[in-house]
Amino acid sequence: MILVSVGLAFNVAFRKALANADTSNATMTGLDIYVGVRPPLPAGATIDVPMVRRGAWDAALSTSALRLIVYDPANRVVTIRQATQWWNEISFLQKLQVDVYKQYLPAIRAAATH
Repeated sequence: MILVSVGLAFNVAFRKALANADTSNATMTGLDIYVGVRPPLPAGATIDVPMVRRGAWDAALSTSALRLIVYDPANRVVTIRQATQWWNEISFLQKLQVDVYKQYLPAIRAAATH
């Protein structure tokens, strides 16, 4: 549960950062803003974006999808608003997971001791 709680705190912070992101810079894409507002990973986290970024790059090259990727600064506001909605949903689901876990934890512990 501790890991989920730490992840929840990270996702809530990321959601808030996205909701308040400055999208006024016409030279920045939505991806630039998204990566720029991401909070630091929780202490002890062993995975970061470079591995994911590398996997996405390899997939884009191997499938010829790279030509389909558009980095259009005009879409930055929409991109950030969509990302905010994704993080809202992720945060909600993680909070639900923590709440359900807390609700059933006493019964799980009781069953494990008998």
